[in-house]
Amino acid sequence: MFTLAKARLSFSSRASAVYHPGNRNYVQRVSRVLQPRLPTLHPHRPKQADHVDISKEKEVYLEYEQSTYPVRYVDVRQQWIPFPPDAKGFFYYRRLAQSSALAGGIRFRKYMPDELTGTIIEADLQLPNGLPWTIPLRHLALLEEYSTLISDLVSNQMVDQETVKKSKRLFQLIHNSSWDSTFLYGLSQTIAVRRDAKLWEWNIVLDDEVVKVHMWAPSILVGFQQKLLEDMNRGYAHLRILRDPTINQFYGQVFRVQSRFGGILLDVLADRQELVDLNREPVKPLDQLLALESRMPSRF
Repeated sequence: MFTLAKARLSFSSRASAVYHPGNRNYVQRVSRVLQPRLPTLHPHRPKQADHVDISKEKEVYLEYEQSTYPVRYVDVRQQWIPFPPDAKGFFYYRRLAQSSALAGGIRFRKYMPDELTGTIIEADLQLPNGLPWTIPLRHLALLEEYSTLISDLVSNQMVDQETVKKSKRLFQLIHNSSWDSTFLYGLSQTIAVRRDAKLWEWNIVLDDEVVKVHMWAPSILVGFQQKLLEDMNRGYAHLRILRDPTINQFYGQVFRVQSRFGGILLDVLADRQELVDLNREPVKPLDQLLALESRMPSRF
């Protein structure tokens, strides 16, 4: 189900902390750079020593074998935002069930005791738009600094070499997209759209190509649209894709919204809206994605 990245820490010049689930006392150490080491990627639950605290860090250097590479949270107007203050847990690799193998990526699983009940709370670290923070496979496959991680994923059968090659081929021209770009791998995927957006670009990932589709965002957001705002003030809406099989029509439905960047997502009940392109034509690649999903075996 999950492939967990074991993490150990090396320290060198400012105060930092190691988090141990079930123990509310943090082990304070002096460090300059927080450097979790990832010696392996095995499908088992992590031990206490595998958990790290990357809270409020702007840059974390992951070490794998002889390679070291930076991991950051979100880039807004060429300024890196630090990881949130509750980022305590472990790195792991995940591929979504009933989705293309191309949809895999490294996530950070928060793993914390509840102050009231003492039980452990697990949840993926989120981006400011409410979707899971991820280093997607399309980045892992294309960037040389991640080559050792890719080798480990292949050797542990979490992703096969053909999928890595396909990812390199499909995404070689668009791997440097912004953190909130829309890449659609499956029809059950939650999509986030800026509430002040006008023109909205989708990258629909098929078996042999990535198809770009442009839509008018206001026609889908309807009453949940915001006026044009600065980056740190705008909110996002979460959209689900629905399909009416009797007429083979796809719809988008807003079901969560936030009032501002990084804010709490509130559940809403919106009317579904037809998904059409700028010419008011049906989004044909969605039919292709539906056919592709029907051929996919169930996976972890």
